[in-house]
Amino acid sequence: MAEMMTQAEIDALLSSLASGNVNAQEISAKAEEKIRSYDFKRPSKFSRDQVRALQVMHDNFARMLSNLLSAQLRTLVQIAVAAIDHQMTYVEFLNSMQNPTIMMVFSLAPLKGTAILEISLGLAYAIIDRLLGGPGVGIEEARPLTEIEQSVMMVVCERILEQFKEVWRDVIELDPKIEFYENNPMFVQIASPNETVALISLTAQVGAGEGFMNICLPHMVLEPIMTKLTSRYLVSATVHGGNNDPEVREAIFKDLSSTSMDLAVEMGTIEISLGELLGLQVGDCLRLGRAPHDDIDVRVGPHLRYKARPGTMQRRLAAQIVDIVEPY
Repeated sequence: MAEMMTQAEIDALLSSLASGNVNAQEISAKAEEKIRSYDFKRPSKFSRDQVRALQVMHDNFARMLSNLLSAQLRTLVQIAVAAIDHQMTYVEFLNSMQNPTIMMVFSLAPLKGTAILEISLGLAYAIIDRLLGGPGVGIEEARPLTEIEQSVMMVVCERILEQFKEVWRDVIELDPKIEFYENNPMFVQIASPNETVALISLTAQVGAGEGFMNICLPHMVLEPIMTKLTSRYLVSATVHGGNNDPEVREAIFKDLSSTSMDLAVEMGTIEISLGELLGLQVGDCLRLGRAPHDDIDVRVGPHLRYKARPGTMQRRLAAQIVDIVEPY
């Protein structure tokens, strides 16, 4: 409700109008600038803060997905959030899609209902071509996927949903699972036609191929967690959540403890020409630039980390650590 003016403020305004210090038309114009059109048939169900939270989460999702697909396809993959539409109805989403297309309908347990992951044919064919040994060039023919191509894309989409699960972890622990595949948008009815949806559109470039991905999240599916879907909550969960959780710390320590590293003992180095290398014979001696009593280097990966002394232990070659080399 607008603030009520006191009698003193009213008298001051009237005197300003009478003296010409204030223009009534300017006041009217400023009041009209604050007026915004509102369609009561399509009320906005997502607040500005909730849309901002979706933007932050799916920016992270795009980065994680770029890294995942780059490693899987062994080529540069660039994915970015193009737009987030929070006022679109479900029927408008269906009408905006091509036919045929690739639609993976997936559940979001423990939330009730389903959502849609849509991948354009051009992008899907580029991914399939790359996975099957090709250069990553899609085809121009608009046709549904074959059974083999469906199986390939099913595996890819499962990995995409694993990354989707990770970015939503600060809000809720989801267990996304693909329910079925469909290529005709008109055969997929996961919400009423006028239900508001959040549509996250991502652009993707895979080698020479490019296309887009859409994630359609009906409002009725997200409604139970709307209070948590705020940028403030995400920041709080990030700062106070994982690092101080003993279970998370234990899981991280366990994973790090079982990580394998290359450890190499370096007796010494020498520089020789390729001709000298090819001319080596059995019994030849090489001077490694190190005396018998000198310490030898122990490297973890490419980095020098320890000094050691060579010897034997139970009739096997061994190296005894005598010093730790602090990293620069």
